[in-house]
Amino acid sequence: MGHTILAVYTDASVQPHTTGLGVAIKDEHGKLIAWRNKSAPAMTCNQAEYAALIFALEQVLTYQPLPREVRVFSDSRVVVEQMSGWIRVNSLALKELHRRARVLAERFEQVTFTHIPRERNQLADAIADEAING
Repeated sequence: MGHTILAVYTDASVQPHTTGLGVAIKDEHGKLIAWRNKSAPAMTCNQAEYAALIFALEQVLTYQPLPREVRVFSDSRVVVEQMSGWIRVNSLALKELHRRARVLAERFEQVTFTHIPRERNQLADAIADEAING
């Protein structure tokens, strides 16, 4: 049986030569059901936060049946505000990442984006750090 609602926490860890992407997935009861990470090439902080979001949405798309609702939590105000449509994406470097994230998000019936303080995103942060620090 699938989950109807998933909470997805994303974060990125940016270092001079590499980037770590982390995602923690919780069910509708707040129980951690999965965590994933991977390393990626060096990029800016905003690019990395988008890459983490894309990675997270790709992970959730592997669930069958697809969850009806995906609640994304990120400590990146830029990503949350741009994905929510509150501010425009002016950066050429972010436009393609935003488009890719939009295409993935549209595969779900409902997706919300919520900004949370870094202190509430420590698990995803640690998972991202582990991708580069092993």
